[in-house]
Amino acid sequence: MAALSPSITFFTSLGDQPAYRGTFVANGTSVVTVAAPGVTLESNILITLNTVGGTVGALPAVQTKTAGTGFTVAGTAGDTSTYNYLILF
Repeated sequence: MAALSPSITFFTSLGDQPAYRGTFVANGTSVVTVAAPGVTLESNILITLNTVGGTVGALPAVQTKTAGTGFTVAGTAGDTSTYNYLILF
């Protein structure tokens, strides 16, 4: 695997699909923008809880994807947790 940035790692082998992973922090009030230049409109983005912060509710949901730029996620009010994401192509 080769590092692309401090928070994103590229896996050359996840079955037969490449994948990016990283983390983001929910801010408890508004949509969070996640920079992920490898994302495409066809990408699948999986989100899991990493570290609890504030009041955890439902997992954040992807709101938008912008090819070559990243994606946005919306979480639960009061949630300031850190989440992992995995982008499958």
